[in-house]
Amino acid sequence: MQGDAASLHRLAVILLDNAIKYAGTGGAVTLRLAAAGSQAILTVHNTGTPIPPDRLPHIFERFYRAAPSHTGSGTGLGLAIAQSICQAHHAAIWAESGQDGTTFRVEIRKEQGEHHGN
Repeated sequence: MQGDAASLHRLAVILLDNAIKYAGTGGAVTLRLAAAGSQAILTVHNTGTPIPPDRLPHIFERFYRAAPSHTGSGTGLGLAIAQSICQAHHAAIWAESGQDGTTFRVEIRKEQGEHHGN
């Protein structure tokens, strides 16, 4: 897989940080990285309160906070930055949320025609 290692590291940190913040007391966070055909698939799951369905389509918008009552110090930029990193790497990112928590999934092609690093 070609890509900017620092950006991909930042992507993973953003998703993990978010998952930890929203897992809740006694919650769990799971990170998986797997190869599937020509893709690398990163999933980050937390067992916290689900994101309401009406808010899910907006979570990648700048300054949007799906949980306005959350007392964390976030700015609402993390997921917008994560999406920007994915776009720069021709990767797909999305989230699914339900009673068992929230999962973010990133699919990155293992081989790309151009290099995105410095």
